[in-house]
Amino acid sequence: MFDSLKNTLGLDTLKVDTRLNQESCMVGTSLKGTVTIKGTKHDKTVNHVNLHLITIAEQDTDDGDFTKAHTLGSVRLANQLIVPANDQIVLPFELTLSAETPITHISYPHHNNTRLWLHTDVDVARTLDSSDKDPIHTTPTPIMSRFLDAMSKVGFHLVKSDVELGYLNTPYGRSSFGCYQEFEYAGRGFGLNSVEVSFLPVGNLTHVVLEIDRAFRSDSYGVLTLNDTMSVLDMANMIRQKVGV
Repeated sequence: MFDSLKNTLGLDTLKVDTRLNQESCMVGTSLKGTVTIKGTKHDKTVNHVNLHLITIAEQDTDDGDFTKAHTLGSVRLANQLIVPANDQIVLPFELTLSAETPITHISYPHHNNTRLWLHTDVDVARTLDSSDKDPIHTTPTPIMSRFLDAMSKVGFHLVKSDVELGYLNTPYGRSSFGCYQEFEYAGRGFGLNSVEVSFLPVGNLTHVVLEIDRAFRSDSYGVLTLNDTMSVLDMANMIRQKVGV
């Protein structure tokens, strides 16, 4: 009788388990996994199963800086499923992560505020929804890695990375997520406070937006365009010329 009452009240919820096939994924490549929905003692109707890719983004306001969850994209895995009593359904998935996806793991020590996770939302008819949250570890593309190496070669020290609400606007295109990642480097003296780096991949090229903060002067911006043939040394020379160090 108690089980029947729980089902009637919508308290008899499905169990959702999302599993990723790999520990990390390079941005611009595919993320694979499965969603397992485990049934209860009663048949359950699932209206839909959605996957949401979410990060934490910072917003600058007149009242200070605030962080909020920001959805980068969503995909529907299934509609109108019946999960039989005491049974389970397994839904495989493959998601292509845009090259603009925030990077959570790089090889340099720094204060990392970048968070990324996959939220699985199972909308169940006439009962409480079920969900699962799974962190995602992302790594940079080879050209991004070489540019970060070049910043270090020039002598900059990475302080932190985080995600900002807003858009990157360049002569070559605009970012698409409504947020963008910044890598903040400490200045090297000579009136240079900091340099912030953001990547905007467009086709086969990667554009790098530099925000340069100098003492006693307003911020300045520059854009460098990288291609796959450039070496770390090539990029280091471009940085020196653009930043003036």
